[in-house]
Amino acid sequence: MGKERVTIIGTLLVALVGYAQGQTNNIVTVDTVRENPNPADVKDKVRGFWFTTTNAFDNVTIKAKLRGTGSIQVLLQQTTPDLTLAKTITTATLTLKTTTYFREWVSLFENIPHLAAGTYVVRFWAVPNKPSDSSIAVDYVPVITPNQATRPGSGVASQAGVGSADTIYLDPLPSNSLYLFEVKGDLPVPVTPVSIIAKHSGKCLDVSGGAIGQGTLLQQYQCNGLPQQRFWITRVGTSSSEYKIISFNGQVLDVRDGSSANGAPIQTWSFLGGSNQKWRFVATGPGEFKVRSVSSSKLLAVGSGPSYTSNTALVQLWDDTGLDNQRFQLVANPEAFPAGVVRMVSKASKRCLDIPSGNIADGVLPQVWDCNGNPQQRFWLTKTISGDYLIMTDNGKVLDVRGMGTTSGTPIQQWLYWGGTNQRWYLTATGTNEYIIKGLGSGLMLHVLGFSALAFNGTPLQILDSSWFGNETWTLQYVK
Repeated sequence: MGKERVTIIGTLLVALVGYAQGQTNNIVTVDTVRENPNPADVKDKVRGFWFTTTNAFDNVTIKAKLRGTGSIQVLLQQTTPDLTLAKTITTATLTLKTTTYFREWVSLFENIPHLAAGTYVVRFWAVPNKPSDSSIAVDYVPVITPNQATRPGSGVASQAGVGSADTIYLDPLPSNSLYLFEVKGDLPVPVTPVSIIAKHSGKCLDVSGGAIGQGTLLQQYQCNGLPQQRFWITRVGTSSSEYKIISFNGQVLDVRDGSSANGAPIQTWSFLGGSNQKWRFVATGPGEFKVRSVSSSKLLAVGSGPSYTSNTALVQLWDDTGLDNQRFQLVANPEAFPAGVVRMVSKASKRCLDIPSGNIADGVLPQVWDCNGNPQQRFWLTKTISGDYLIMTDNGKVLDVRGMGTTSGTPIQQWLYWGGTNQRWYLTATGTNEYIIKGLGSGLMLHVLGFSALAFNGTPLQILDSSWFGNETWTLQYVK
């Protein structure tokens, strides 16, 4: 029995490295462990292989050149580099339909939403000889002989109940070939702020007029560095290949009314989780993407063709035409602190501003609570065109002085943004990352109710006209 290591350059369709640094190949190392060749058969039987990738990828497909007949089952696990611990990613069953040598790639796994950087094991066996469930969970590659396995390099063998796979072969690497197997996938989209630039015009996607109300249309405009041309692109769920595109006002890009018609306008709206607010990024070149709506599979497009190059041309939904008005580049667009996504920590109590249980209803009273990293303690601190700020919750509502009150003791609530001065705030620095926050409409300070020593979990907020035991000072912690 022997073990061979082959280093290959996989066809990893790397779409983005550091925004727009171009396309590159990733180096993948694969180990295969095989039985000695039968003198009557020139091929080596292989029960699996493992590979290591230095990058994470989305929309992953893994293929191999297999030979054999009948049904097989394959298992993909992420492991530690020494293959001693493993986590199952997915399994699949497929049928080998040909015995022709090295003719075609066989897809082992398709449409894996996300594959983190790390070491992976791929194992396969004939379905009639499928091991027991307990055997599937073993944390090392089944190699050597039927019903036995080893941990590479350890010299320790144990029973694994692997079963025989005599009709399955992974063809040995032929001379001058680059591939024993291949992995394809797009690098994930950056999560730091970006400008989204239309390829045909060189102009930036822009929230019209810098407006911060729901239903504001998306347009293209000459790139100018203003907040309305800054976006965060974040994955919807940790293992998903779907993204939400968050504008400077904390709202997301949304296909109006969930339409699937060509020409449907793109607007900003509070994130509600609908498929018309989710997007997939498909690489079309170095640092270049088309942006596909999950709801309709149609694309973001500036106008209906490349002739739409003027400022204020609207962004809309359209069939994939392959034209440059549907191609976009992502360019880093960092913003100066304190704008961005933050945790707001009361200096006096060391507790975080918190929306109770993440409740999305209008009128919910924010509170302070032990900092725990949950989404309800994450806020979009967004600077408006006039220089004041919105403090937007993770669910798209804003901090609001109840009833447009202007007197000390008026409570703070969350409410849908409608443009009132009771929903806008000024920040004044008092120290490193420390701020006093005053309401635009009242001129009073955002304050934790009561004495600092009594600011227990669940203490609500109010506006106040004077300092009170430090409960008016906030530390802003940037959240990536």
